[in-house]
Amino acid sequence: MKEQKMTDEEIMVKNKAMENQIISWGLPKYLKSNKSKIIFKFDDEGLTDTSEKGYKCEGEDVKFCLYDQGSGKVLFSMHFFKRSSKMQQLLSESCVS
Repeated sequence: MKEQKMTDEEIMVKNKAMENQIISWGLPKYLKSNKSKIIFKFDDEGLTDTSEKGYKCEGEDVKFCLYDQGSGKVLFSMHFFKRSSKMQQLLSESCVS
């Protein structure tokens, strides 16, 4: 079955939900004090100071960066991968007592 492409609005809503989830974990003081200049980026658009590519928010596969709009620099990148079924099985087996 072919997946339907998400609209720009759906992508923005999904990205904002992920941003809120990450913020709920807590941010360092520097990021809190410079919050107006620092944005979460879930795409490669406009990034010129890094060789990292492939930023996205697709289900459990999320790659994002914190981008300082003032300096035009990526401050931090992180990639969460979807857990493989084999890894899930191994974790489930190790938790059984």
